Amino acid sequence: MDFVVRNRDNTLTGINVTYTDVIDEREIKALLEFKEYFKGRVSELILLTMNIERSEDGITYVPIWKWLLGSGE
Repeated sequence: MDFVVRNRDNTLTGINVTYTDVIDEREIKALLEFKEYFKGRVSELILLTMNIERSEDGITYVPIWKWLLGSGE
């Protein structure tokens, strides 16, 4: 897990960063393990990528440039 954000409502957002579009399984696994460990407290899982933009298996894939500009939501 690269970053964890505690939200105002005390839930957690897990963020992993990989500057590629060939996603290593460990990136996904880390997010899913984080969600399992903090059952009920995780509001969002984000994987920052080079250009992939989709939502799958409870993980939101966002291009890092878009996320940095604040338009990744």
